[in-house]
This record gives sequence, structure tokens and C-alpha cells, in this order.
Amino acid sequence: MGKNSRQQTVDSSQQSAVSCQQSAVSNQQSAISNQYPHLLVCRDRALALSKADRPEGLSLLNKRGFALISMIIILSLLGIATGVATSFAHRLKTSRRQVATEDELKALREAILGNPREYSTQGRNNFGYLGDMGGLPAALSDLYTKGTQPNYAWGTAGQGAGWAGPYITPILREDLGDLLEDPYGNTYNYTTTAYQRASDNEWVSARIHSFGPNKTDDGGAGDDRQVEILQRETRSTVSGYVVDSTGTGINGATVDLYRPVAGSVSTPIPATTNTSGLYTFPAGVPNGTDVPYGIRTITATTPAAGNLQYAPNSALAAPEDNDLSFNITNWGAAAVPVTSIRLDYTFTPTGYYKYVWIGCPDGYNCTTTCPPGGYICLDGLCQIFDHNNDALNDALNDTTNPRAPTGTTLTFPDTTISGGSMSSTTRILVASDSVQPPNIVLSPRGGTLNIRYLEFMRNPTGGGPSVDVDGETFTVTLNNGATVVLTATFTAHEEED
Repeated sequence: MGKNSRQQTVDSSQQSAVSCQQSAVSNQQSAISNQYPHLLVCRDRALALSKADRPEGLSLLNKRGFALISMIIILSLLGIATGVATSFAHRLKTSRRQVATEDELKALREAILGNPREYSTQGRNNFGYLGDMGGLPAALSDLYTKGTQPNYAWGTAGQGAGWAGPYITPILREDLGDLLEDPYGNTYNYTTTAYQRASDNEWVSARIHSFGPNKTDDGGAGDDRQVEILQRETRSTVSGYVVDSTGTGINGATVDLYRPVAGSVSTPIPATTNTSGLYTFPAGVPNGTDVPYGIRTITATTPAAGNLQYAPNSALAAPEDNDLSFNITNWGAAAVPVTSIRLDYTFTPTGYYKYVWIGCPDGYNCTTTCPPGGYICLDGLCQIFDHNNDALNDALNDTTNPRAPTGTTLTFPDTTISGGSMSSTTRILVASDSVQPPNIVLSPRGGTLNIRYLEFMRNPTGGGPSVDVDGETFTVTLNNGATVVLTATFTAHEEED
């Protein structure tokens, strides 16, 4: 073989080796091009410059040197790729730990507050540790270790309370005890010391805090991870109404709300309805007479003291619309004696009434007997004022104008309106920071007193036409001696046939 032939063979082999090296470089380039594109640009420029500077009759030695340079570039790129892979693996591990930490924090929070997505036909039914125990756990271990916490049991008024855990299962860890630590090996920092958040002035009742990979408390910033439990997510203001069968509010009713405290059904929170029948259990800041989320129990009871009220819609104008009849009902448990009455009105033309009578047994006549104390049964009525009867007329001390005007106080024998008690218990769902349960309806169990003012005429002597009281407004005042036991204003309406 001639010199030129051997040289051509060497050149061909060398070119084949260079081609393989270039193929390897190309493959490596594809592997890291997305991560370090600028390195490939540098490599290409170096190769272009080397080719441009190479003389036409490059020797075998120079070609071998060029192959060595290419191999060094390949090894460098492989080293870079290894570094990239190592960095990626580290970031992936860090990311997985962050996700695992956040998942554990969410699981712990849900164990305390329950799952708001679990519903039954009655509404939300999962309130976690808070719903059963009535408060936040003293330590996170209370969520899955019963210890000395009381067992769940039913208490007064059907209110349940007590530990019914565990409230968290080892979804993320096989060992429940490991839940006290985050994936970085830090013990979770848990506090129930309430504080007001500076960013929005929200009250925070509890916080679960992970110090993150640097294992340093950064106050919730930096690599820290935390969840906060807001006061409005745990406690509620509950308000509602106690009404009668007509929807009218009952004043002075007692309302007791039962809820768990430290796992036991506590003495109920008491409230009293106002003149509109409204009761309120306000949420404190951070805690007060508020109600923890969960299924709670309310009992409403008629007032313990005597409680006289005008019976709604009982004022009737009948039979010729110049007679007035209305009822007073005792909504309280204790009886109330009544000894005098006064009726005020301002309609025009004014009217003067001829008879006043109170409390016939069946509400309309005294065919059997009048209440004890000196009532006179006249024309089927238990009267306390009659211009034809001297004894009853003396209440006005006026024989010239025997009909009584507005504002006249008439005294009569002691008449007692009996009392009675009734209560109603209902379950309520407390699942927001402000709850208004349906109205609690109570029916009166005390006595009812019927009162009638008869024959309104325009003149005090009885002359002139009668006065139609349909649509007119009256104010009645009842007294027991010097004590006012009722003041009520109402409007008369025509009695239906």
C-alpha cells in the first residue's frame, strides 16, 4: 500500500472517530440544551474558530489533539449534566417536604375544626375536636390520644359532649406520634394564646407553626409554614326570637343554651328576651358568652314571674261597633293580681262609656257566677261600673255625668290572673360566626282576662249618637295597688259575624 493510501486510511479512521465523538456531543447537547443553552453556543464558537485556524494540510497529530479537546468538552458537559440532575433532585426533595408539611398542617387544622364539606340531611355534621369538646385542644396530642379527657356522653337537654377521637388518622405518617414533627424533623409549634393579626385586625385563637428547612422560627415568614385558626371560625353569636302562636314576641322569656365546655355539658348560658322577644348570646373577643361551632341545644321557657300581655288581635268592636272587648293573658308562671284599670284614647268625636265589666267565666256572661270580691251580675255582665248602680257609679264620684271619659281609673275587687309555665327545646346548627335559629314558639299556659267597655256615646250624660270604635286606638293600664302590671296599646277591629 502506498504512502498516500495509508494516509487516506488513517484519515478515514480518524474522521469516523471524530464523527462518533460529534454524535455523542450532539446527544449530550440535547440532554442539557434546555438547562444551559449558553454552553452549547460557546462550544460551537470554539469549534468554528478551531476549524478556521486549521491549515489545509493538517497532520494526524493535530487531528488527534482536536479529538482530545472534543473529549474534554464532552466530559465537561457530562459533569454539568450531573450537577444539574443533583440540583434538580435536591429541589424536588425540598418541594416534596414543603407539600408534605402543608398537607400535615391542613390535616391538623381539620382535625380541630372538622370537615365543612361533610353534610347530612340536617346540614353540616363534622365539627372535629371543637364540636365535641367545646374548645381547642391544649396540645396537638389531644387530637389522637384520649388521656384524661372525658368520654363522649349525652347531657342535659340532649346536648352531647366529650372526646370521640381520634380526630386524625396517620394518612401522611405510619406512626401517629410522628405527627408532632414536621417533615424537616422540627416539632410543630402550637399555641392557643389569642392575638390580633396586624394585617387585617382578625382575632386568631390558635396557630400551628413549622419552622421549615432552616429550623429557625422566622415568625411565619421566610421558609416557615403555618396555619391560623380564627376566632370567628370557632365561636358564634347566636340570636333569635321567642314568639307566641301569632308571631308576636314574648317579653321576659328565659332562654338557656347548652354547649360543651372542656368535654362536659356545662351550666347553660342564660338570656332573657326583650319586648320584641329577642334573645342574644354574643361572641366575645377573643372569648366570652359565645357558642362554639357544632350542634347545640336551646330551651325557652315562659317568664318565671307573672307577665301580663295584651292578647294580639283580641280587640273587637261589637256588636254595633260602639262596644270594645279585649283580652289580657298571663304569659308568666306566677299569678298576677289586678285591682284597677284605666283606658285612654284620643279619637274624635270622643266617646263616653256606660258600662265596664271584667272577667265573666265564659268571657261573655255571668250566668253562673262572677269572680269573688263583690262584682255585680247585671244583665249577664260582671260589672265594675254602671251609671244605674250607685255603688259602681261612685267610682266616678259624679252623678251628673255618669258616663266615664278617657283617662278614668276604675278600682275593683282583687282579681287574680292565674299563671302557667311552658318550655320548648330545640336543636340548632352553629356553623358560622353569626347564627339566627328559627323562631321558638310558645303558647300561653296562664289565665286570660276578658275586659269590656260598653256603649260608647258622644255625650257624658248618654245623649247623642253612639261612637263607632272600629279602627280606633286605645291604651290600657292595669295596676296592682300602686304597681303597674301592664301598659299596652292596641287598635280595635270589627268583629266578624
